[in-house]
Amino acid sequence: MSELHIVDATYELFRAWFGAPPKRAPDGREVGATRGVLASLLTILRTDKPVFMGCATDHVIRSFRNDLWPGYKTDGGLPEELMLQFQLLEAFGGLLRELLKRFA
Repeated sequence: MSELHIVDATYELFRAWFGAPPKRAPDGREVGATRGVLASLLTILRTDKPVFMGCATDHVIRSFRNDLWPGYKTDGGLPEELMLQFQLLEAFGGLLRELLKRFA
């Protein structure tokens, strides 16, 4: 058992977007990447049994890096279906947090 896991949720979302099969919700929204991230988080909870877990996502920012690397941390070129899954992932994060409080 480990005490703390900090997850780079942006990385996990991109990894799932490009590596997991697409999946649509009953309302037609693409949810495959979010589903992939949640599966990864559940695996961590089951196998490592951390006492605490934190997930962090990046946000679009403007810095000197944008001048060095065009497209750095911008939303340019990202499919809208992927951008929408950031919001979905955050919503599930709140739900997961409440479930863990009640059943942990």
